[in-house]
Amino acid sequence: MSDNLYAKANVDASIDKVFLWLGANVMLEYNYEDAKALLEKNLKSASKQCEGISNDLMFLKDQITISEVNIARMHNHGVNLRRAAKGRK
Repeated sequence: MSDNLYAKANVDASIDKVFLWLGANVMLEYNYEDAKALLEKNLKSASKQCEGISNDLMFLKDQITISEVNIARMHNHGVNLRRAAKGRK
């Protein structure tokens, strides 16, 4: 299954057959235990990726804030330089 796919399903475990759509026009038949193991592995992988992306987003937010502060400081420095130049004339 694709890591970005989410769906709910009710499965009759007594049949012991599950068909999983894997994408790219591929559907495979699994027994109940193998399908559950595959889906749990995919869930674990997706949760790990979500945590990594959240950390990346927090880092990016910090970098944006730092950049905005630096831009403001550079602007203020330019204003101070222009004021100083006007005061000398």
